[in-house]
Amino acid sequence: MNSKPINCTFRSPCSASRRESRSRDLNNQDYGYLDVFRHIQNRQYGGKQLNVNQEKLLSPYVSKHIPPLLAEKEFELGKINKIFSSHWLDDRQVAMGTKCNKLIVLDTKTGKQFHIPSLKSSKNSIPAECPCGIHSIALNPSQTLFATGAENTNDLAVYQLPTFDPAMVGENGHNDWIFDITWIDDEYLVTGSRDSKLALWRVEMAESDPAEISTLPSSSTGIPVPDYAITTPVVSRFCEKAQKVRALAYNDDRKELAVLSLNAYFHLWDVETFNARSHRGLIHSRENVCMTVSKRYCSYAVGSQSHIDLLDPRCPNTQTSSRDSKLALWRVEMAESDPAEISTLPSSSTGIPVPDYAITTPVVSRFCEKAQKVRALAYNDDRKELAVLSLNAYFHLWDVETFNARSHRGLIHSRENVCMTVSKRYCSYAVGSQSHIDLLDPRCPNTQTSIVSKHRGSGVRSLTFTDDILTIGTGVGVILFFDIRAGRYLESECGHACSLNVGSGWLRHDETYRDFFWESDYPSAIYTHRYDSTGTRLFAAGGPLPAGLWGNYAGLWR
Repeated sequence: MNSKPINCTFRSPCSASRRESRSRDLNNQDYGYLDVFRHIQNRQYGGKQLNVNQEKLLSPYVSKHIPPLLAEKEFELGKINKIFSSHWLDDRQVAMGTKCNKLIVLDTKTGKQFHIPSLKSSKNSIPAECPCGIHSIALNPSQTLFATGAENTNDLAVYQLPTFDPAMVGENGHNDWIFDITWIDDEYLVTGSRDSKLALWRVEMAESDPAEISTLPSSSTGIPVPDYAITTPVVSRFCEKAQKVRALAYNDDRKELAVLSLNAYFHLWDVETFNARSHRGLIHSRENVCMTVSKRYCSYAVGSQSHIDLLDPRCPNTQTSSRDSKLALWRVEMAESDPAEISTLPSSSTGIPVPDYAITTPVVSRFCEKAQKVRALAYNDDRKELAVLSLNAYFHLWDVETFNARSHRGLIHSRENVCMTVSKRYCSYAVGSQSHIDLLDPRCPNTQTSIVSKHRGSGVRSLTFTDDILTIGTGVGVILFFDIRAGRYLESECGHACSLNVGSGWLRHDETYRDFFWESDYPSAIYTHRYDSTGTRLFAAGGPLPAGLWGNYAGLWR
């Protein structure tokens, strides 16, 4: 082994400038480049000095308005095969990992490429069959360490930044390709592999004398590589229900690690104990290959062949009407006519003459996929979307501008799904079933929050949103009120749930009643209820719940 110290020939060419720019940023971070913004903000809150990150407040605005202003600058990358992963190193350089197992740093200003040698594993490491390149690149929080795949695609390579000096190779953690890598902190990181395992690694940076650094040539580039440590994972565990771990995402605010597997399962792990918290199947199960996390919304986005699913870990269970499973779009054309020319025909039901009218067909009629008998519709004009509820417990979303289906999902509570309403304020839909009300947010296709009905078994028959209050009409003649913001039913001063018990209505005592329902009490179900424009009066109506009974109820609550 050559003990002579050398300068790594693959040292990042812009490392010095990067250190200088970081130094300038640190020196200038307290300058008042947002003085006007701070002044307006402080004035809004009565002149108080606020401890607020202005960049975070400005970023939503920037992220919405910047994309239309972007233009393309294309780079010539030669004959490398498919870039699987990338990560910004600074405001100028980007690291890339390819299918042909090359690690490249690209200077976005000049277009020059710098090849970083792959790190070799020891003789104890058994390479994975059919190696398939570098699928992940990750930097630790302090951006001093760079993790990616090693020369053996089932092993881990860690480099030091900004010089790309080798730090370590992790082996014997996986026997198949490493698909994703995520850092927990500056010292610990997790890898996920096609072998369905997660491995937790620790990087220990021992100080060494430069004169003692040995070198080995990289088999991929032939460039001498300084000596580095060979290590094994701190712990390696199988991910239950996972068939080949594909992607990882870490939320350090909640200390949880999200795991995506190729068999369409989403898993949550506790990083402090390195144990699984939960797992759930995804509705869209084809080609689930990527995932990211939003700490702002505490949500994960998972990409599949045709959908992006948004999942909220706080909600682990989320996700003209006809019975023929079709939707029809109609157009009403009001032609002007001379009143003298209007002909009349008697109505078959009343015998009263009825003015003539046009006979037409729908503009378009389409089957609602997965629907067995469409039961209810709800339209949100803010999002130009139509929600469809089918009796086989599927919730569908349609684009009204194209009249095409956007998505569909199965509901958890699948018995007697007969009513639905929309809240534009919360951009949510409420679906009633036999014993629950399910709240669904179309922005999070796989999340579903459930409210347990206080009268389980009789069913929820009607629903209405009024600001923060969800009004619930039940099958036993009781109207309930649920506070969405508080997450609980409205309560009276005595502590009991606030409710309206409707009158008995009218019930016909016919042969069916006498033969099957005699001496039984059947309160009126609230099949419909509506508030007036002031929101101070409530009209409710319905009738007996059993299909064989004939009766009715109507009442005005004011």
